[in-house]
Amino acid sequence: MSGAELSQHIDVQYNDAFAKFYCCVYFAEHFRRLRSAVLTDGDASNRETVRRLLPSGEQESSFVSSAAEELYIHSIANCIPWNAIGGKSGSTFSKTQNQRFILKEVSKGELNHFITFARDYVAYVERALLEKRPSAFVKIIGVYQISYKNSCTNKASVHHILVMENLFYECNISFIYDLKGSMRNRKVEINVAAAADAEMSTGGEETSANGNSASVDQATGSSNSRGNNVHDEAKLYQNNHAQTSTVLMDENLRLISTVYPLYVHPHSKRLLMEAIFRDSEFLRAHVVMDYSLLVGFDDQYSEYAVGIIDYVRLFNWEKEIEFRVKKLGKTIDPTIVHPSQYQRRFLDAINEYFVDVPDKWAPYMPLVPLAGMRIGGGAGGHDGETASGGDHLNGAISADNQQGSSTDDVIL
Repeated sequence: MSGAELSQHIDVQYNDAFAKFYCCVYFAEHFRRLRSAVLTDGDASNRETVRRLLPSGEQESSFVSSAAEELYIHSIANCIPWNAIGGKSGSTFSKTQNQRFILKEVSKGELNHFITFARDYVAYVERALLEKRPSAFVKIIGVYQISYKNSCTNKASVHHILVMENLFYECNISFIYDLKGSMRNRKVEINVAAAADAEMSTGGEETSANGNSASVDQATGSSNSRGNNVHDEAKLYQNNHAQTSTVLMDENLRLISTVYPLYVHPHSKRLLMEAIFRDSEFLRAHVVMDYSLLVGFDDQYSEYAVGIIDYVRLFNWEKEIEFRVKKLGKTIDPTIVHPSQYQRRFLDAINEYFVDVPDKWAPYMPLVPLAGMRIGGGAGGHDGETASGGDHLNGAISADNQQGSSTDDVIL
């Protein structure tokens, strides 16, 4: 790290009769600016922002920035341990008591890699906020190294901490997915006993996506073991959206989505795909992989809250060796892949997971006859009449098929 970079960090040291404490605040001014921008942004959001908490007449930037920093300091000074169920990283988490921020402990290597592009990251996020560009990053707003040493026992400890937004702050979340686009070791076993309870409470019937009562096996057209898995998991999902803190993964979604797809409006999907393309392109340029899209359904506003998380893992030489070994072994859908390949797989999967449903603003796609066929003359029609529209590659879903289904917006 150069001397210019070191001068942008703040070191704080203090001690008492029993211990010595040390804290390094990385790129202190950069992240202070970012916090001010993040905590005052979102005038059109359902969530509370600092700007709304200020009295009228005190909306000047100096007041807003000061209020944002005071909120941040007060928040991280009051934290509680938090068990993030479903994650495989083994990281230690804490959450501020006001639920606004999450603190995650990462490895020294992950922190060191992140600070190599931290200034680029801050500039990217600030530009996205200023220019109203879509971005799906769950924003990191503080990076710290904290260490302490017991003066009596000489026992020392070092922690590397990232402070980030709580994506689900002020949300009434009923289910959560952690999506990477991989099918390898991406399934959480669901409590079948809970599914049985749900079945008893519903009299052994399911409510299908179009609002009709039908069994899940009938909806999927399958009676094999995979159909039974769908049946069990969809039972839990239907039981008030399986309200639980357990985080489900890609394989769970593929099973459940045969009955309960993630329906969104076309404009919401375009916004989502643009956001994750921009963000994943930034991560690819900085050799980052193994990130996820966290998805939660907000019952109160009927929205999907989505955000990219875990974007501090470097594709280094160790990952390169692991990638090549698995490639030689012809591992199916390996977890460790090159950032460019990871980006393509991630984008393809998210595009498949979210199903856009035509709304009243969607362009009408006329029926195009097959070769040698004629469209019969009906009311207002003529024999042999054909219509343009062959350039459209995606099939349209009729409004009748969507009656009673749920189409939700996406918030970033």
